[in-house]
Amino acid sequence: MMAENGIIYVAFYAELYILISIVLLLKTKVDLCNPAFIFWSAYTVLLGLGPVVYGFYRSNFVFVYNYYLVILAPLAAFVLGNYVLSCSKKPKGRDRHIRTYPFDRNIVLLVAYVVGVGAGALFLLRSGLSFTTSDFESSRITAQSGMGPYLYLNGMLVLVVPLLFDQVLKARFPKKTFMLLTAMAITIFLCRGSRTLAILPFAIMALQYLTYKKMKLGVHFSLLVFGVIVLVTASVLRGTLNSEASLGDYFVNFFGVLTYNLNTQFKFFPDRIDYMLGSTFFMSFNLLLPGAGQDFTMWLKEAMGQTFAGGGVTPSIVGEFYINFGMVGVFCGMFIMGGVANFLEEIAQKSFRHRVFVYYLIVLLALVVYGGFSTYLLSLSLNTIAYFAISLLSSGDDLPESYRVEPKGLPYAARAADASGRLR
Repeated sequence: MMAENGIIYVAFYAELYILISIVLLLKTKVDLCNPAFIFWSAYTVLLGLGPVVYGFYRSNFVFVYNYYLVILAPLAAFVLGNYVLSCSKKPKGRDRHIRTYPFDRNIVLLVAYVVGVGAGALFLLRSGLSFTTSDFESSRITAQSGMGPYLYLNGMLVLVVPLLFDQVLKARFPKKTFMLLTAMAITIFLCRGSRTLAILPFAIMALQYLTYKKMKLGVHFSLLVFGVIVLVTASVLRGTLNSEASLGDYFVNFFGVLTYNLNTQFKFFPDRIDYMLGSTFFMSFNLLLPGAGQDFTMWLKEAMGQTFAGGGVTPSIVGEFYINFGMVGVFCGMFIMGGVANFLEEIAQKSFRHRVFVYYLIVLLALVVYGGFSTYLLSLSLNTIAYFAISLLSSGDDLPESYRVEPKGLPYAARAADASGRLR
């Protein structure tokens, strides 16, 4: 066990973390739309700050792992992968062909929206879930049993809402109607007790807006700080309103929960439970089958003998790689993740038709820092099918040449691509 939880030990960790971060920030230029920067931001808030928070506010906490090796070194592997694993070819120019599709884009999106909202409403009606329910968190988990198809059809709205926003930016869909539809979708997500689904559409829409608007570095940084403050405040208030714990306790838990979960995982794997060798990635797919299914986080909770109320154990991306493949898997996985961030950045620059889906993947890259791939692989698979079905049935991503390079001030002008594919 590690006893080195003193201020000097933690301070040196913080210094090394900052140095590694600077190497990445020099490459990303603190661009809020850069996938590597988004991943780093999530990793820092959810994992990187954990040892610092515990070092200063929970100095009696005993780590069973070396966080220099388990948290700091994986970040270095990610940064290395982001520098090394990049495509050799420069992005080609965006697809400028006009295609003909059988149905109007707005009609197809509205049909998908009705399906998603209807599935969410049926889930709430059949489960009887309500904010007035005592012990809402436990009731939320119980209500989800056997309701997988409804939940994942409703989750399709995280893509449908940004696709409607895309139409709004092109002046092809009324703003007021969009705001009403968005409010209904978010309300259903919140009634389900899912903060992640409620935040996800806004994160995607923020990327849609920021990518095509020229903003100074200071504005990007201010928006980042504001977003972190809102997220932390919402999570802390939710905890304190439903518990007698102090505000300080929930503040520490927000930044340290994944650090604590890693501690538990290192106690059980591989001494009591063998490495899973990738099998966790597909555990959640049983939720689509009839009957009460169990997702990966609930399986992990039961496997490690955890008895707290509510949902399962969130493993973090580092914990998931470790559970499946050990520390070798952690370093290799994070190295590859750096390359994935590079790949998403490059296709975001050249893909015009599927930009909303690319932004969804970029936001998902940040979410896996918290829940790992196993938590989101099923929703990713189903949303991918839904997105490409919408794309095949309707037009909307293709624009005339004049619209793509329209004068400054009109939508999507700031990042129009020239014939060489370079961004202006």
